[in-house]
Amino acid sequence: NTGGDAGQNERPTQRRGAWRQNGRHAAFTRATSTGAEVCLIHAIERDRIPELWGEVVPLVNRALEHAQGEFTSTDILQFLLSRDMQLWIAKSDRIMGMAITQIVNYPRLRSVRVVLLAGDDALDNWLQPLGNTVESWARQVGATRVEESGRDGWIRIGQKYGYTKAYTLMFKNLGGI
Repeated sequence: NTGGDAGQNERPTQRRGAWRQNGRHAAFTRATSTGAEVCLIHAIERDRIPELWGEVVPLVNRALEHAQGEFTSTDILQFLLSRDMQLWIAKSDRIMGMAITQIVNYPRLRSVRVVLLAGDDALDNWLQPLGNTVESWARQVGATRVEESGRDGWIRIGQKYGYTKAYTLMFKNLGGI
């Protein structure tokens, strides 16, 4: 069970003006024009996915609009419920962003792949804390890297957070199915 519910009793330790991490949960505080906003990063346990799905599925669908037909939101939900994928959210009074991850076991290394990523326009407010939490969890499950594929616009954003463009994925539809 590589995508299990480990750490379900761990909760973040909050600290003003920073972010703190505890297992699969983290908290960060950021300054806003109206004061400070606390945002929590959560790995969502399987039994909580159905209750949050209504809030998350619009973000999933928005990310899938840029995919190439590999998944539907129903496919993603099934993978989450079977623990083959993991759901991460950045949430304050609302869900600001989400990531769907999947553990990939290559012959020579284990990686955590970010399958989908979407959120509000304030990406800089939640992406790094969410990424740091996923990276920490990836180390805990024995992964030696985190990988992500996406549109060209993600290259600039990924480089800002230490990611390197490795190669270009091309495909050709063969019809059928």
